[in-house]
Amino acid sequence: MKKKFENKVEFYEKHYQEKLKYLIKQYELVKNKKHESFKKVMEFYKFYEIDFRTFLKYYKRYKENPEGKSLCPQKRGPKYKTRRTLKFIENKVIEQRLLGNGRYEIHSILKPILKESTPSPSCIYLILKRGNLNKLKRKMKEKKRRWEKKRK
Repeated sequence: MKKKFENKVEFYEKHYQEKLKYLIKQYELVKNKKHESFKKVMEFYKFYEIDFRTFLKYYKRYKENPEGKSLCPQKRGPKYKTRRTLKFIENKVIEQRLLGNGRYEIHSILKPILKESTPSPSCIYLILKRGNLNKLKRKMKEKKRRWEKKRK
């Protein structure tokens, strides 16, 4: 009795895994010079119409973990749930922005204080954009002017 798949995705994953396992066995035969048809690996790639970079990526994964799930395409994107800047750092950036400083000025002001955890200027821009502070408002411009007059 054959196993029934609950959905199509499961069926395709299983089929994809079986195909890759077969290709890996064929590849290893070619590498060991025991294959009947192929003498070189490039012939193998051309025959099965596989991009060698993609195949080698899956082959490396399979060698590290020979389970079937390692052959499925992996999730993309960040590995962690959140990569957002810490709240107290965001508050310091916003505090500096309200004084009228730009992202590069904020970066240079926070660098001696926060050292390694100082956000980059592009990160500062994203924080300001999120807080709707990326464009200077009239009050901020006036504070900046007053500060520059005092400085001179």
